[in-house]
Amino acid sequence: MSHVTRMGGIIMPPVPAFYQEPKTIDDLINQTVGKVLDLFSVDNDLFKRWGTVDYKKVVQVCAHGKGVSQRAQAAGEGRES
Repeated sequence: MSHVTRMGGIIMPPVPAFYQEPKTIDDLINQTVGKVLDLFSVDNDLFKRWGTVDYKKVVQVCAHGKGVSQRAQAAGEGRES
């Protein structure tokens, strides 16, 4: 792998990103296929990219600078003691 990257190649292991909270196997597959298409600069909307507006809405920064998800807030988690 190191030889490939030294020659300019990109190693993209098919590792699912669970921050998207996939509901089905298709969600996992679409995320991996979407990332491959991104590497080839092919526009697609197979998955939501980290850092996009949709994900920025999910994380709120509390007064102490720690990120607390809305789901954790609804469950009563992430509170400062």
